Amino acid sequence: MIHALFSILRGLGCTVAFALGLGGGCWAIHEALPFPEVPIVRPKVEHFAARHDDYDTLFVGSSRLYFQIIPALFDRLTAEAGQPTKTFNAGIPGMRPPEDAYFLDTLLLTPPKNLRWVFIELAGIRPAVDRDKIGTVRAVYWHDWERLWLLFRRALYMKPDPKKRKLMRTLKVRLEPFPDFFDHLVLFVKNQANIGRGSILSARLISHPPPRRSVSESVLGKDLAGWVPTGRPEMMTGPELANFDKALANRREEKTINDTIDPISQEALESIIAKVEKLGATAVLVVPPTTNRRNFIPSPERIKKSIVLDFCDLEKFPELYEHRYRLDTDHLNSEGAGVFTHTFVRTWFEALQRRP
Repeated sequence: MIHALFSILRGLGCTVAFALGLGGGCWAIHEALPFPEVPIVRPKVEHFAARHDDYDTLFVGSSRLYFQIIPALFDRLTAEAGQPTKTFNAGIPGMRPPEDAYFLDTLLLTPPKNLRWVFIELAGIRPAVDRDKIGTVRAVYWHDWERLWLLFRRALYMKPDPKKRKLMRTLKVRLEPFPDFFDHLVLFVKNQANIGRGSILSARLISHPPPRRSVSESVLGKDLAGWVPTGRPEMMTGPELANFDKALANRREEKTINDTIDPISQEALESIIAKVEKLGATAVLVVPPTTNRRNFIPSPERIKKSIVLDFCDLEKFPELYEHRYRLDTDHLNSEGAGVFTHTFVRTWFEALQRRP
């Protein structure tokens, strides 16, 4: 009996030791490898790492900031207003929580000495993996323990419902997000196990690292400040124009719904703000000009503490919804980006003046 128990314990010990060794080895390799070759993301990370002390203002968000805030114009306008800035646009197409938090953590690995302002696009955690990113390094690179834990808790969360539901209906609603979570779990394993990065490791071990690509103006712009035009046709036509007009008409008929969505998304936002404030900078929260009927907003407590710039008001910002400035329901064209940058600076300074 004692011998059998000892054998079981020894087997468990060996299993634990193997798991710890495997996990530790994967972690060590992961830390030794360079930042993954993620399009747009890596050039911005490397550029900011090399020049982080040059900037005091940072924009973090999706294409709604990447293509729509022009740093050179932003800095000229703030200088003319007597509050000069040096801006880097770190927007990335399709970036949403919690990828944005991992990306910002990476940008701030070496704390910038002069950082004063961080503009953060507001968005809630979306449990589903973007189908167009499945199988790409973009889908994998940000899946660490912190982000996986957030996604797991988001999958567990069920919005309170005053109506009593039957047991099977409740169970169905409870389990519905978990297929999406398991997609993220697979991506987490790929990231932590360094799957697909063997050639990079072997090149490092034999002292022949793969050639690094130079910083591309196509990603960072000619001034390397992070903004480029979308590269798409500058005017809406056909289905895009029809979709925009339809969405705009719906918005005029029905008021925008501002939604705090879920406490996990709010917690993720609070975590980002805390990291920014720890560096002595101020986080400013941004809702870009879209025709979305439902937008994520911070909790009432956070709104009292922070500046929130909401550009979804059709009456307050009619210029941002004119045909000549739009690409689609979510984006402005290059000329519209200039208009938005002007409007953004003016609205931000007005908010600063109202701030105690």
